[in-house]
Order: sequence, then C-alpha cells, then structure tokens
Amino acid sequence: MLAASSQAANVALGKKVYASSNQQPPELAVDDNIGTRWESKASDGDNQWFYVDLEKGTIIDHLKIVWEGAYGKHYKIHVADEITAEMALKLTDDDKTNDFATGWTEIAEINKTLSGFPASETIAVSTTDVVTARYVAVELIERGSPYGFSFWEFGVYDMAEEASKLSSIEITADKLEGSVADTYTLGYKFLDQYKMDYILTAEENASRQMIVSEGATVVDNKLTVTSRGTYTVKMKIGDIESNELKIEVKAEGANLALKKDIVFATEGSKNPENAVDGNLGSLWITDEPSGVENHEYDAVLVVDLGDYMM
Repeated sequence: MLAASSQAANVALGKKVYASSNQQPPELAVDDNIGTRWESKASDGDNQWFYVDLEKGTIIDHLKIVWEGAYGKHYKIHVADEITAEMALKLTDDDKTNDFATGWTEIAEINKTLSGFPASETIAVSTTDVVTARYVAVELIERGSPYGFSFWEFGVYDMAEEASKLSSIEITADKLEGSVADTYTLGYKFLDQYKMDYILTAEENASRQMIVSEGATVVDNKLTVTSRGTYTVKMKIGDIESNELKIEVKAEGANLALKKDIVFATEGSKNPENAVDGNLGSLWITDEPSGVENHEYDAVLVVDLGDYMM
C-alpha cells in the first residue's frame, strides 16, 4: 500500500491513467495496492510511456515509483497542462523516440541500476520553480531487465513527505509445526509509516532484540529448539514490536523405528516389516477376526529399537 502522510497526498490515486503497452492494465498502478501492478509487454521492448490525468492543474513536489523486478533503468518525467491533438498523435505514431518532443516539459531524468525488489524510488523535481500541471508522464526509455516495464504503484505527491521511519515488523517462518531436529527459518519484513519496505539503519540493526521462549535459540534467522512443546518468537526494535509467532514442536525428530527389526506381529498378519520401511506405498496388513463389531479389534506390532534410551 502506498499511503499518504497527513502532510502529503498522492494526487494520482484513483485517477485515469494511460499506457503505450499493457500486459497488465495501467489503473493497477494507482489503486493503492502494492499487490497489483501495471506491466508493459516484453515484446514491445524499450521506449514505452505511462501517464496520469490529475483532472486539474496540481502542484507537484515529487513522484514515487514502486518498481517490480522488470524496472526502468533510464526514464524521464514530463508534465503538461493539456494534451493537444499533435501531442496525442506523437504518442501513438510509429516513431517512439519523439513521443514527448512537443508540448511536454521535462522535470526529471533517472538513469541507474536498481536491485532488491520491490524497489521504491522517490523522484525529486529537478527545478527550483514550483511545478504545476494536470498531466504527469513517465517516458520509459531503457529497460533494466529482459521483461517489460512494470511498477506496483505510481504516486504523484503535492508536497514533501515526512521522512521514512520504521513503523511495523512482521515475522514469518517457513513452517509452524515440526520436530526437535528441524531448523525453522524466520523471515523479517520491515515497513515504514507509508506501508512501504523499510531498510533498517545500522543503529536499528544493532538494537534488534529477539524475544523467544525458554529452550529456543535464534541465530541470524534460524530458530532451533531443545525439546517438544510450543515456542513463541517475536522481535523488538526500540518501541516497535513485531507479531508473536507460535511454533508447535510435536516430535523428537528421527523415526527411531525406521528399518528396525520386528520382534512380534499379530499372528496371521502379512508383511509387518512394511510398517517400518519408510514407504507410504507399502502396508502391514492384519486379518480381521470373525465376530468383531464395527471392524474394531486389537493388533500388536513390537519393534526392537536397539540401543535407543529414553
């Protein structure tokens, strides 16, 4: 989600948008949903465009683009008060190199390599004059990947935002149930006050506290335990505390009966060794005694665990 602060508003939110190529529809970039995105067709290549109609002349302080991995390496930001017939024709003709040659004013140019996606990029207006415009366009000149151009959100802001700061922490795990022998890999997600991915400062990294149940240990992002039971884990940085994750450890680990010797099996039963062969496709089968009700009867299987001690 690309939420605006109380000081700055994303004036592009929910407005009409247009694009030169659509693998995914352009309105998904102004829907305040970081889970949906606009994407151009990879087959259409470089030199694409995307613009928003703000409906009226609006002060533009800066833009924010949340790129998917198919990002724009080289692009320009243009603004206009109107789109004339000549401007519309240039946007739709076969020459993709002069789409913004007439009627548009360039206010920023970016040419750099990004990594770590989704990548949130803030674009400052490169002029000391106040910029006011109805239409805001991004001229996508060169792709940063073999795919199309794609961004999760395209935001236009009317004034400066509050500096990004840590607002929430979310902890996840690759599994919430397992054995003592397992290692549980934790995932950490940090968000700022705008619900955007946040990178911890060196001081915040150093102050991270992992709060875990007795018998559990976390090293880097790996949690291990000493015995069966229910374990909880959460993170705290300053006054910000994460969700509490609960992990159920229900088994000691290895199957101690695996491929061990069968000492005794109910008389007449077939293939008792199949019960300890580690193969879910093989069965130990007992014959149902005559005269039982509801198919309920006792069967016995005794396994020699060798030197295992409790």
